[in-house]
Amino acid sequence: MVMKIPNVDINLPHGRTVANRLISSLDASGVLELEHGPEIYDLLRAVSSVLSAFPEDPSDFVGATVAEASALLLRTVVIRLKESEVDDSQIGRHVRNLFECLGMGEEGARLAIEVGEDPASPLRPYSEN
Repeated sequence: MVMKIPNVDINLPHGRTVANRLISSLDASGVLELEHGPEIYDLLRAVSSVLSAFPEDPSDFVGATVAEASALLLRTVVIRLKESEVDDSQIGRHVRNLFECLGMGEEGARLAIEVGEDPASPLRPYSEN
C-alpha cells in the first residue's frame, strides 16, 4: 500500500490563523515555558506577522516566495519542538495544517508525525494508490 499525500494550494490567510492556533496550543501545553519556548514563540510570531500582510492570497510568485520563507522558519520550529521532546497530536496536526497552507502538504505530513501526530489519524488527508 502506497499512501499519496497531496500538496494543496497556498492559502496564506488561513496559514496565519493556523500559526496563531499553534501558538495557543503550545502555550496551553506548557511548551513555551521549556528551554526553546521563547525561540519557538518568536519564530511562530514572525510567521504569523508575515502571513498577516496577506488578507487575500497574492500572485503565485509572491505567494510561493512568502510560503518558502515561512516554511524555513517553521522547519526551525519543528527542530526545536523535537529537541524539546514534544509529542502532542494536536500540535502535530497544527504543524501539518500550517505546511498545507504553505502548499507543502507532503512535508507537513512527514514533520507532523515527528512532533506527535498519529500517523493513523483519520484527520490526515491522504489517499491510497
